[in-house]
Amino acid sequence: MRTNKFALGLLLAGLMFPATVRSETSVIAGWGNQLYPSYLFATATISRDDFEEENVLGDPLGLIGVEIEAQEDEQSVTVKVECDEFLEPTEFTCELAEEGEVYEIRPTIRYRYARLSDCHQATPATLSIRVQVGDEAPEVHQRVVLFRSINDCPFVYVDGEDEIDTSYTYAAYVNEDHPFVDKLLREALDIGIVNEFMGYQGESPESVMRQVYALWDLMVSRGVKYSDITTTSTRSGIVGSQHIRLIEDTVNNSQANCVDGSVLFVSMLRKIGINAGLVLEPEHCFVYFTTGDGAENIYGLETTAMGYQVKTPKRVFKVLKNAIDEEDRYDESWPNFVYAVTVATKKLREADEREENDEGMELTIINVGAHRENGFLAIPCRTHEEFVGFNFVVNEDDEEDGEEDWDEDDEQEEDEWDDEDEEEDEEWSDDDEEDEEEDWDA
Repeated sequence: MRTNKFALGLLLAGLMFPATVRSETSVIAGWGNQLYPSYLFATATISRDDFEEENVLGDPLGLIGVEIEAQEDEQSVTVKVECDEFLEPTEFTCELAEEGEVYEIRPTIRYRYARLSDCHQATPATLSIRVQVGDEAPEVHQRVVLFRSINDCPFVYVDGEDEIDTSYTYAAYVNEDHPFVDKLLREALDIGIVNEFMGYQGESPESVMRQVYALWDLMVSRGVKYSDITTTSTRSGIVGSQHIRLIEDTVNNSQANCVDGSVLFVSMLRKIGINAGLVLEPEHCFVYFTTGDGAENIYGLETTAMGYQVKTPKRVFKVLKNAIDEEDRYDESWPNFVYAVTVATKKLREADEREENDEGMELTIINVGAHRENGFLAIPCRTHEEFVGFNFVVNEDDEEDGEEDWDEDDEQEEDEWDDEDEEEDEEWSDDDEEDEEEDWDA
């Protein structure tokens, strides 16, 4: 039998010099191939120290990269990511320390943030990820991803069997430095409920509450109405997200869902130095703010009540009654302001009681101030829209049409509030609790 000496030689060479096994890589491309500009803005400058993991190389919060198994100790890998529309070319080189270990390589991506802030509609783009392991020939992976609208706020995503909370992204929509906020504050001063915004320098809860009411009255005067627009043209099976208008859209269009109005109000309150944040409950959002130190000075504000026609309640928080002079309690804004504070504050205090009784906390608090200290950024204003100012000229016919429709006998503001029957530190009497709940059931 004739022997193929050449083939035998190749076989022996293969035994003496085994072929190099190529490292298999899998692409990491956002959450379910979707990227959220709002999340990228929110987390752009926060410290990564608390998120570091042993087998994650590069940016522990990065959403683009590769997963790869090391074929030898101290194996060199270079990853280059390109996507001309949304990011600058980004290259990252690292070493895989231990053979057989699986590593995630997530470069710190050089995003084009100006382009991300202009992304008002979900836009597909192609990622090109080039991976070179040692002296091997480079592999190029391409993946089409969807860059979501800047208005889409991811608050949770599913990672295997775990749900990861990303509700801190809501803080990115609060923008104390938005140029429209300064203009709104100027309009509120022109109305005259307050002569200046001083935050806590007035040294009384009443002073703070009066400033909050001044901003509320401005929003009502501007005709800001509740509008439940949350539907988007895209869906994700692993990410829960909420559509949120940017401040310029809420102001100029006079429409706000629960989050839109809350984001705008918190932005204004923080601008004047009042501690405020967002409160999330399943499928809803409202505002919290503080009139001073201590839990008793934490109040809620239900922004969906803006412009809502209600009767002034039988019982009013003392701080409200003492803060607002009667001549400044405008029919269009005062009753729904009292309603907004009462209903939201009740939710906060009931939730606090449940937590103290180990019954669980159904509310999620977004402490915007704390998130700012930790480096969470606001989405910067890049609008080209002009600020639509408030028309202070009131048409008398329109004013008559806008009057509330109830009998004078039903307006039971302060007369039904008997300070003499209560202790100094009580906000209202326990005897009236049942009546109050009925009056405030919208």
